[in-house]
Amino acid sequence: MSELSHRPVGIIDSGFGGLSVARAVRAYLPEETLYYAADCAHAPWGEKSDAAIQARVMVLVEHLLALDIKALVIACNTATVTLRPYLKSVLSIPVVGIEPALEESFRRSKTQRIGVMGTTKTVTSPAYLAQKARFMPPAHIVDCACPGLMECVERGDFTGADTRHLLETLTRPLVDAQVDTVALACTHYPFLKETIAEVLPAGTTLVDPAPEIARRLEVRLTEANRLNTKRTLTDRFFTTGVNEHRQALLKTLWREDAQFEGI
Repeated sequence: MSELSHRPVGIIDSGFGGLSVARAVRAYLPEETLYYAADCAHAPWGEKSDAAIQARVMVLVEHLLALDIKALVIACNTATVTLRPYLKSVLSIPVVGIEPALEESFRRSKTQRIGVMGTTKTVTSPAYLAQKARFMPPAHIVDCACPGLMECVERGDFTGADTRHLLETLTRPLVDAQVDTVALACTHYPFLKETIAEVLPAGTTLVDPAPEIARRLEVRLTEANRLNTKRTLTDRFFTTGVNEHRQALLKTLWREDAQFEGI
């Protein structure tokens, strides 16, 4: 263990979705301290230009770098497909991005008919399309852009009638294509798994990439001799646009004593 090991791991996302990744990291690497930074005031990122996404991401990254993070997790598919190569080139710390879990979906699918739910930016990005091409054929992969879905999570509406109606509309191509496995290619979507499962045919497998990201982070920390063995710091949470609703939702999605600090 090096002198850097006790430092926190930084996790960034456009909003609350990255907490699904943070929860997986906390479960898999309980001795790591997590500093989570969100951009709730400017979410969503999925419909923004590359330049706009980079500007917003760098606000979060620079905030976390000033707090001496030892590694960065990009807990946002949109930011990963847009900026991972850039961030790896300019940062001296390990950088771990998230991917749409196509490989795991391919392994778990019995029919090789796979759906991918993500932002428009993610499912149309060159990085995603290159990854998708590796599995076609034999897989038949149906992309499903889901504008408006992350906003349901940001509102705290996980099971309401409006969210269900939106999901029924968005996932119709997946139902029509008779997919048996769906990759959740936005970190907000695992918080909607219950409702997603209800609108898809019974038995559809939903694949959350967060556990794989936690395992990948462990590998990178081990390679860099930065894996912690005893947590001495306290997790911290930051966001743009702190308000009472966001404080309450953080407590619901993380734990009762969690509190946002402003960026």
